[in-house]
Amino acid sequence: MLDLNWLRPRASRDDEGAVLVSVVVVMIVGFIIASVIAASVMFTIRANATNGDRLDAFIAAESGRDVAVAAVANSCTVTAPLTGTGPDFTATVYTTTGAQPADSDAAGLTANACPTATTTFVVINSIGTGADGATAEIDAIYPWTVTYEDQPGGTVAFFDGTFTTTKSGYKGDLVVRDPDALYWCNNSGTIDGDLYVVDGNAKFSGGCEVTGSVYVNGTVEIDSSGTSIGGDIIASGNVSLASDGNSIGGNVHSGGIASLTGTGSTDGTVGTTGDATTGDVIAVGDVDVDPKWKITGTEQPGSAAPVFSPTMPTVYGMTTWLDMTTQNWDAVTKVNGSCGKNYNPVGLFNDATTSLQIDFTGCGTGDVDLKLGAGSVTRDVVLTVPAGGKMLVNITGNLTAPSGESPQIAFVHADADLSPVDGEKEPTCGNNPQKDSFDVASGLTLAPRIMIYTPCGLTGNVKASFSGQFYTANDGNHTISADFTCVPMSWPPSFEQLGCKIKSSGGAGGGGAVQTLRLGELVYQTER
Repeated sequence: MLDLNWLRPRASRDDEGAVLVSVVVVMIVGFIIASVIAASVMFTIRANATNGDRLDAFIAAESGRDVAVAAVANSCTVTAPLTGTGPDFTATVYTTTGAQPADSDAAGLTANACPTATTTFVVINSIGTGADGATAEIDAIYPWTVTYEDQPGGTVAFFDGTFTTTKSGYKGDLVVRDPDALYWCNNSGTIDGDLYVVDGNAKFSGGCEVTGSVYVNGTVEIDSSGTSIGGDIIASGNVSLASDGNSIGGNVHSGGIASLTGTGSTDGTVGTTGDATTGDVIAVGDVDVDPKWKITGTEQPGSAAPVFSPTMPTVYGMTTWLDMTTQNWDAVTKVNGSCGKNYNPVGLFNDATTSLQIDFTGCGTGDVDLKLGAGSVTRDVVLTVPAGGKMLVNITGNLTAPSGESPQIAFVHADADLSPVDGEKEPTCGNNPQKDSFDVASGLTLAPRIMIYTPCGLTGNVKASFSGQFYTANDGNHTISADFTCVPMSWPPSFEQLGCKIKSSGGAGGGGAVQTLRLGELVYQTER
């Protein structure tokens, strides 16, 4: 057979080398891609491992925080950092009596100290360690709250300047505790209880009545007719009483001079006839009793200074201002309130028997304008207004409740600043100088217990009787021309039971006030 291979072209040696180079290049590129993918995978694996270690450390730090919280809350005996293994942590408890700290490095903190009645904030610093040595650090800040299980509330007043009662009735003890305050009953006001003026003066004019005793860390004056004090007058300063038909059921004890003048045409009386323990007029200085005063006891000038029981500092401490915010209410149901004018939420008050919070935080600095018409109330309700807003409450209809029940309605304007001033909690109005308003139409029946709480003071007019708690910074231009009856109210953890008496047969605080100290809700936490 004829061989024709010589007719076919032969491949050059250069073409054969190019193919080999192409194969090598493809192999190199593939190797590079594989190496990049492998490096990426390894990086991800290492990163995940590192994140896992950091997560382990953070969990350990949170465990330390929780252990410290439990140690503080349960009969605190913290004297050194708290430690633990598996997970590993070291937690240190700091306390302060000052303003809210930013972290555990803030000035004024005391390390390894349990909180006391004067503590304002607790800071827990916890450092957690992971298995490979990675660390995470937490600073958790908690408010330290001091309340009384039966803290006197009701007509306890934090009025600045003058508190005036006019043709109104207060059933419960009234405490005026603002420094240099004046309590002035100028026209037929009645206190069905005791009056305490912790650091100021008291003046009575025109048919005023206190069914209990009057305790004043200052002076007491009766300058016109018709005043009736059912118990004692005990004052650290001078006592000046016009006769003119005025009566004191117990004793008069002055830390200065006792002057009972013969003003007016009608005799005055001190002491209850037939009661050998009443009717004395006692003073550190002179005692001057005009013949128009009929006393059943004796005049005792040059006597020892009066002793207050409980002491005025005790009364002051028992009635310390309660900081309330839009948080910490633990209501079963929570809804957002409407920011419109004349909002009437009464239809929500009888939907269920579980507690309800209507929160107006979304209204910001706008007015929260509430107009409550008639309706049935079957559940406890709190309406919370943000600090920067203004609270306007107008009740225009009857509020009923099931027979034998007395649900609670609390109107709460949040305090703007929880930090103490000179070691003392005080009301801080977030929209100062604006005051809130509280109006109640005449002739209404209000079955629920009603609480009005505001750090801003009040204007308005209450023309129908109600019961509950009246808790405000100052009276502003507010008028209560009907009876207010203090009754206990309670909404833990925001506040324990608020009572109505400073002392009773069981002692101070309406049966013995029990001081309650506890951690509040976490304010904030930093993590690093």
